[in-house]
Amino acid sequence: MTAAQIALAALTQLHGVGTIRGNDPVYPSVRSGDSLQGSSGWFSTALDEAEIEGYT
Repeated sequence: MTAAQIALAALTQLHGVGTIRGNDPVYPSVRSGDSLQGSSGWFSTALDEAEIEGYT
């Protein structure tokens, strides 16, 4: 089994095929479960938590 086949099998087991239902977010937030809507709500928090300073 190739690495790609193993990865696909793992993803299928975790999420199944075609499991996006209704309004389920494609990229849910690990904190709230809500859909990520651009970087404005999470990027600055990620920089703070990673202790990255002076990023522009």
